[in-house]
Amino acid sequence: IKENMALNELTLLQTDACAYVKQTSLVFDIIFLDPPFAHPEYFQVIDVIRERNLLQPEGFLYVESPQEN
Repeated sequence: IKENMALNELTLLQTDACAYVKQTSLVFDIIFLDPPFAHPEYFQVIDVIRERNLLQPEGFLYVESPQEN
C-alpha cells in the first residue's frame, strides 16, 4: 500500500472518524468508513461529511454496515 500511496497521491488515515470530520478542511475523492456499529455517533459522521462538503462532487462514500439476516 505504501508504494502505491506515493504514486497515486493516496492518504490513508486510521483515526477516530467522528473527531476527524469535525476538524478537517480537506476534501476527499473517496472516504471509507468502518465504524463500530453500536457507536452512538455512527450516523452523525455521515451527516458531518455532507454538511461540511468533505467529498468532491463526484466523490464516493463507502460505509461498512452490519450484516443483515
